[in-house]
Amino acid sequence: MSPTPLKIMIVGDSITHGEEGDYTWRYRVWEWFKNCVPEVDIKLVGPSIGTVPPQIPQAPQPPRLPWEKEPEDRDMTTGGYAKAASKDFDKYHFSHTGMQVAQAKDRIKGYVETYQPDMLLVMLGFNDMAWCVAGDEDTLENTHTFIENARAAKPDIQFAIGNVLQRTHIHGDGLAKMTAKYNSKLHDALPEWSKKSSRIEHVEIERNYGFTPDECKGTHDGLHPNELGDFQIAKAFTETLHRAYGYGSRPVKVPAHIPERPLPVPSNIKVHGVSYGVQCSFDAVYGSRGYDVRQRMKGQDDWNEMHVGPNQVDNTFTGDDTEWEYQVRSTGGIGQKGQWSETARGQARRETAPAPPNAKVYATPKGFEVSWDELQGWDVDRYCVLYMDKTEPGFLCGKAASGTSAEVDDLPKDHRFEVWVQTWTNKGPGVPAGIGMIVVGSGVFSRPASAS
Repeated sequence: MSPTPLKIMIVGDSITHGEEGDYTWRYRVWEWFKNCVPEVDIKLVGPSIGTVPPQIPQAPQPPRLPWEKEPEDRDMTTGGYAKAASKDFDKYHFSHTGMQVAQAKDRIKGYVETYQPDMLLVMLGFNDMAWCVAGDEDTLENTHTFIENARAAKPDIQFAIGNVLQRTHIHGDGLAKMTAKYNSKLHDALPEWSKKSSRIEHVEIERNYGFTPDECKGTHDGLHPNELGDFQIAKAFTETLHRAYGYGSRPVKVPAHIPERPLPVPSNIKVHGVSYGVQCSFDAVYGSRGYDVRQRMKGQDDWNEMHVGPNQVDNTFTGDDTEWEYQVRSTGGIGQKGQWSETARGQARRETAPAPPNAKVYATPKGFEVSWDELQGWDVDRYCVLYMDKTEPGFLCGKAASGTSAEVDDLPKDHRFEVWVQTWTNKGPGVPAGIGMIVVGSGVFSRPASAS
């Protein structure tokens, strides 16, 4: 064993960062090094040690008004690892949920100067292309800049750079085609960028992780690795570390039995009325990737099921004195579900303001505009226009207004939108009032003079 450890910095986005309760592929690579014969003494380095912590429960928050500041970002690196993971795990890394090559290229020089790694294991590029920050050509150029900036801090640094994995299809196959183009160009470019003093070796993530977008069995959501995916990505990196750099007698072997994620039934479920409706809360389950919650009014047969991130769900679409029933289960993602809890019950209450009177909605060429009369007798904080695409069902969206009108633009032409308006006071959001359905780009394109 070398008298000085091999210092490795692992660089990546959410796929590398992991969520609370994950082992992460970083752990599986570290574990492989420790089990190498002979063992390779390594030291993982970087500015962070944790995974992404679970979401924090909070009461419903209104959309911001234009002059209001965005809330401060919370620390997204404080989450823990799988409880069964070794306590000796060297957790340091440079990965962060949402990180792009376009961002990492400007940070890597400083971190290499600070931590002096001998090698970088890199897995970046998905967010650049998926979030339309850059196409395949610009992502490739940014990857080259990333490499050169790391070399500027340490000329003899070594690299193992992964290509970009495919995810399950979303909204067509444009991303899949762009990813394939980038991966092909990266494969050809890395040997040209490599130097004797600073080698760059290619890591085949795509084929190890599920070669096509229709075959991603290693994910818990179509993108991020589950327990199998951690092994698949670690296998890809250790294949390169073994073949190109001579570490270990063989790469990581994906075991026939993958450890299951513990998903116990949530406990301490409480359903009670709050000023804005009814709230269901329960004790957080360590390692649960959010929760499935189903609710119904007492006496109904059918449940309304939803997925939530924090260990709390608030129902603001309810009247006063309505009794509600809830069941909750932990979830690890696709195919990983715990057992439903027993039914918990509670009664809603209401101390919120009604919707403003005389609300009207009109289609515009690019969206819609809404007007209403001022609500009297209440200390109104703001109004909120809610809308949902009914042509391609998506999320419920909202826009805040301090006056008596609001305009929403940049919506898809010819799409049908259902629109509501609600009043916010210090008691929270009132019950939204439906004011109509519009089709973007059709109908009346401006408010009639009589309604102004």
